[in-house]
Amino acid sequence: MKQGIGAAFLAGVLVAALLLTVVLPRFFQQAVYRSTQPSSVAYHSYDPYSLTINERGINWTTLPPSKRYQLFVGRALDFDHTYGYRLDYSFHSQSTTTQTAIGQVHAVWSASGVTLIEESGQRVFIPQDLFTGGR
Repeated sequence: MKQGIGAAFLAGVLVAALLLTVVLPRFFQQAVYRSTQPSSVAYHSYDPYSLTINERGINWTTLPPSKRYQLFVGRALDFDHTYGYRLDYSFHSQSTTTQTAIGQVHAVWSASGVTLIEESGQRVFIPQDLFTGGR
């Protein structure tokens, strides 16, 4: 009888740990950077758009565990991020912390898309065809 209770307790702890570390962080995100398409760039399709870097919880598969980030480019007024382009992202600054690296990024908007540029030199270009339009 005691073994059954212990096994049930252990199973409950494992389910709770799974919920807290894997499932729930998918629903909670915090924007740590945001750049909105300038008026000088027009895509003529549900403008304006914004590029957001969202903190998405902890990545427990790395040692040491690290924060997870996701780029999202979509309609500027779509705070639920229901339509747009998503990309899991990691920062590669060797000389600063991730928080400092986030503070030093900037986005360059052009007619062909948006480029996120880090101080480390890493660049990510997202073509406008991937985030413009509608359903």
